Amino acid sequence: ELLLPRTALVVIDIGAHARTEFLKWLEDDPEHLRWVLAIEPDPALATQHPQHPRLALLEAAVGDPGQAGVSTLHRSRSGQCNSLLPLPASLPPNLRNLSEVANCLTPAKAGNVEVRVLSLSSLLGALPSGQEVTLLKIDAQGSDLAVILSAGSALHRVRRLQVEVVDLAKGHAWMPYGPGQPTKEDIVRALTARGFILDACRPNVPELR
Repeated sequence: ELLLPRTALVVIDIGAHARTEFLKWLEDDPEHLRWVLAIEPDPALATQHPQHPRLALLEAAVGDPGQAGVSTLHRSRSGQCNSLLPLPASLPPNLRNLSEVANCLTPAKAGNVEVRVLSLSSLLGALPSGQEVTLLKIDAQGSDLAVILSAGSALHRVRRLQVEVVDLAKGHAWMPYGPGQPTKEDIVRALTARGFILDACRPNVPELR
């Protein structure tokens, strides 16, 4: 269990890569109320993470742990598109012409790696009883809905979510991780059913909306 002050403002960063995007938020806190739990499954990226007295780093993936509690992390050339879902064997023409996206979805020469998988409910359960999460950021590269569902009833402890979605029709061939990848509509419906509302949506890759 994490030991936090009763006044703590907690952010959980799932898919923190080599540096959590909330590091400056931590540093700009003269009252020392802000805390970040950063989750990164790739050991090569986790070891690069900067340290901070109110930053806890956990080397693991988040989702359905199954019986084994481990899964294959499919690593990409840039590291930005590492995923528990297999990377595409070939890219659709629209993605092949986007150098940044194509580089992101190309498998890394270092190959895949087995990683520990934890449920979101277990992470939330490690917080002190009654502790709310100010923001849950999920960047799980196609597995975002699986992360949300793994919270179960503990999701009520989260006040706000930031999640990555793809706004294409179900089964669309342009889905980065294959036609079985959940759509924006799938994720919005799942969150709506759990009491959340869509507050804003900002494009990351305009071609994928």
